[in-house]
Amino acid sequence: MLLIWEVEQKASSKCIRNESSILYPNRDLTSFLWNDICTELFLSNPLLAEVLLAVALPTGKLGMIQPIRSLLPKLRLVYSILMSNRFVELSLVHYHYEK
Repeated sequence: MLLIWEVEQKASSKCIRNESSILYPNRDLTSFLWNDICTELFLSNPLLAEVLLAVALPTGKLGMIQPIRSLLPKLRLVYSILMSNRFVELSLVHYHYEK
């Protein structure tokens, strides 16, 4: 239960209007980098990142660079969907797709 609380608290810290997340849509899309989403995920909520990797990769591939690298686009999308669901204003990725 403590691990779930930790993931929830770290996600909550990204839901502060205007300042907390790379996914907040007030950012300039010309300087938007998809890698910034994974950077935020791995730095701000490493436990969630580990859980997502554990679900998506077989045990033998967890420490391997190439399988993890090939998963990054999916991790970005999953993280952006989860965070947008938690705080509707974290919609930069959805805004990016609509343009």
